[in-house]
Amino acid sequence: MAARLTAYLVSLIVAATLIAGLIVGAQNDGDAPVDLIVYNGKVYRGPDEPPAEAVAVRGDRILRVGSNWEVRRLRRRQTHLVDARGGTVLPGFNEAHARVVEGGLSLDEGAQTLLEPVVPQHSRARRLQAIRNAIAEAHRFGITSIQDTAAGAEDLELYEQLRAKDELTVRVYAVLAVRAGLTDEDAARLDAVRKQYPDDPLLKTGGVRLTVNDLPTFARQNRERAAVGTPDRHASLELPGQAGSNAPSGLTPAELNRIIALMDRRGWQVVAHAPSDDAASMALDAFLHAVEVNRPGAPGRRHRIELDVPLADVDWRRFESLGLLADLPSSAASFLELFDASDHVLLSSRWPRDSLDPLPTIFAAADTESDAYALAAAIDAYTRAPAYASFDDKRKGIIAPDMLADLVVLSTDIFSLPPDQLAESVVEVTIFDGRVVYTRGKSDSQTE
Repeated sequence: MAARLTAYLVSLIVAATLIAGLIVGAQNDGDAPVDLIVYNGKVYRGPDEPPAEAVAVRGDRILRVGSNWEVRRLRRRQTHLVDARGGTVLPGFNEAHARVVEGGLSLDEGAQTLLEPVVPQHSRARRLQAIRNAIAEAHRFGITSIQDTAAGAEDLELYEQLRAKDELTVRVYAVLAVRAGLTDEDAARLDAVRKQYPDDPLLKTGGVRLTVNDLPTFARQNRERAAVGTPDRHASLELPGQAGSNAPSGLTPAELNRIIALMDRRGWQVVAHAPSDDAASMALDAFLHAVEVNRPGAPGRRHRIELDVPLADVDWRRFESLGLLADLPSSAASFLELFDASDHVLLSSRWPRDSLDPLPTIFAAADTESDAYALAAAIDAYTRAPAYASFDDKRKGIIAPDMLADLVVLSTDIFSLPPDQLAESVVEVTIFDGRVVYTRGKSDSQTE
């Protein structure tokens, strides 16, 4: 009798151990309670992957992507549910080129701000409110990451202030402006700023930006602007925290070569704005020079050229051979079909020059025919490619387990609509860091 009782007890212990092991194993496999579930959607996983139906989020990370059944069974009492109602679910949009403070000010002041430079007489409080304005506008358009291409040291301090209050609800990659005459001492100051804001999922720097103007065209344009009292505010190259200057940049090819090689050698990403085909050619020459004088193939090079020129005038073979990224304006969306799907081609709004809303730009890629591939390429150019451009491709830009939980839910399944109906689609929900930060038709307080 005692032997039989002992056998039963051993069997019970073994069974309990097996059940406990299964529970622990299930939790390790991602079956633990989740914080947020998006379901009934068409979840975009890339141009070559079939769509999923649902996404589970734990904390700030995506836990599982799959069918409604696979994901909804993870629901617990505390899980927040978002019904996509058949709409497309995309990675949060990543705006790769925005002048954040200027754009935020324009929301208060109207169109006249776009004609005036943002200068230091704007108070710290006003600039802080401009950033808050920009964040709210970003949420409305499904944007969860912004690359601020006009940031200075003071702006980084303002972002840090918002982060301390848990109000920085977009991810910021600050690209700092530099100017002609940059010295090793100036570069060392920039290095100190980068050390203060190193690689971080929420706020960081690591890029510098300059405008390349072919000298004859630049001189003529500035003479014309000077005659009417409107010098080119985009031409000056300034260190963070310094007052803007309307003086010509003075970037000769030799000076451009020197600056790009200097910053490449120090491990900075260099973003060159090329407003003309001659400027694009000068930039390509300068990046080639950097490769020749610095360590060829140095890890981490993801330099890019912002193009405002007809794409037919660009030497794309040189882009490819140098591994350069091409930042195309929103007006170039319909030309994405010329490129293979790639992390090296991205779209941006240049806000506030153009609308911050990515959807019209994305839909323009498929405005002539129902082309799911073209639509997917445009989505990638506003999500995956900008994440690669800011060295964040290992943590955002696609919807997959372990990636940051930044998502946007659209009102329709855009892949099933004819092109002439795409414009009816709007952002219904924006999810940042695993939290709903925008719901169409609700106020901020209701959303939270």
